[in-house]
Amino acid sequence: VAEASENHRRRASDALSARAIVVAAGIAPVRANDCLYDFRPDSDFFWLTGCRAEGAVLVMAPTAGGHHATLFIPPPAAPGEAGFFANPTHGELWVGASAGLDDWGRALGIETRALSELDGVLARLGDGVRFGGSMRGTGALAGSCRDPELSQVLAHLRMIKDDWEIAQMRRAVNDTVD
Repeated sequence: VAEASENHRRRASDALSARAIVVAAGIAPVRANDCLYDFRPDSDFFWLTGCRAEGAVLVMAPTAGGHHATLFIPPPAAPGEAGFFANPTHGELWVGASAGLDDWGRALGIETRALSELDGVLARLGDGVRFGGSMRGTGALAGSCRDPELSQVLAHLRMIKDDWEIAQMRRAVNDTVD
């Protein structure tokens, strides 16, 4: 997944101008009161990262050679932290032991930082950022509008399957037949 996602980010960087790209995973919608639907990350976000973390955000900042990718993830609330009991999405009392930032970074082969740092990074990027993904419930991106060109380019890129994606589809078919 890490290698395929890195290739996907490179393809997206090549296809888009030198503007910063921000793509959010989104959050699970509320079904009723404190009951949530199962979380499914935004398709563009997952294609670019391979990450299934709810509330995560990918930032691709322009560099001389394309874009530098950083994944911002809400860290799990471990014992001793207020969110351990109070946060049903990231509190380990509710969801069990969860991967930390370093774990995500090693697994996905991408720089990871705490979601709390995102506001400062967005402020440094300034205007002209292309926003994509599911921004619902992502406080730092509230009020941001999806860039239609970004959505269209990523949709077209996702249609062209690489070797890893073809192998995953073949595996799914074989598993279904079995």
